[in-house]
Amino acid sequence: MRTTTPQFFSDRYLASPPLENIVKVVQICMLPGQTEAGYSVMSSRLVGGLPASRFNLDQAIKLFFMAVDTQLNLQPTSQQLGLIFLFDSTGLSLSHLTRMNLSSVKKYLTYVQEAMPVRLKSIHVVNTNSLVSYLIEFIRPFIRKEYFKYIHFYTPDKIKNVQDFIQENILPIDYGGTADSMDILYRNTLNQIKSNEEWFKFDETQRIKAEGNTKMEPEKTLTDNFRTLDLD
Repeated sequence: MRTTTPQFFSDRYLASPPLENIVKVVQICMLPGQTEAGYSVMSSRLVGGLPASRFNLDQAIKLFFMAVDTQLNLQPTSQQLGLIFLFDSTGLSLSHLTRMNLSSVKKYLTYVQEAMPVRLKSIHVVNTNSLVSYLIEFIRPFIRKEYFKYIHFYTPDKIKNVQDFIQENILPIDYGGTADSMDILYRNTLNQIKSNEEWFKFDETQRIKAEGNTKMEPEKTLTDNFRTLDLD
């Protein structure tokens, strides 16, 4: 599947202009250690104060998979034990959602559920608002029914409950934990990703050449869907 999604798995160099932009727009961190169940944890959030026009979904997904591959190379046991993903929805706006290509969303979710070389054990969305509910409804057709029980939502006043799954010593201080801040963890993660660049080059040489008649899906964003919504 990596062959048919070059927008996620080609030109994986932090020095490339698209990635140089996205690393300033989103933060994707590998958290220290593992949970009591042995799972690795990754966390993501938008950088505050930036216009939504800086956000590019394909590049954000590319950075996410670069972090996942780096995590697996640094801690091979993660592949057998599993991964937890923590997403902070603070700053997520309608403008961000209308910049999301539905074809990319579908390909991303298909890869995570069917092809990612590590089992996703649970997803925790913190600081949720009504917009997150709308987003979930639109991506619902692309998520297997059995996966919904692994998705947990936390309003700002309930964020402490995430410690039922991610222990305090792993959780960044931003979310009530005792680990380093997201800013520090993100800098560490980018350094680790950069040190993995030779592996990214090798990985790209392993692609099976895609069939010439591969059909491209027509580009469609969430804009069309949100035009009919009455959002608060």
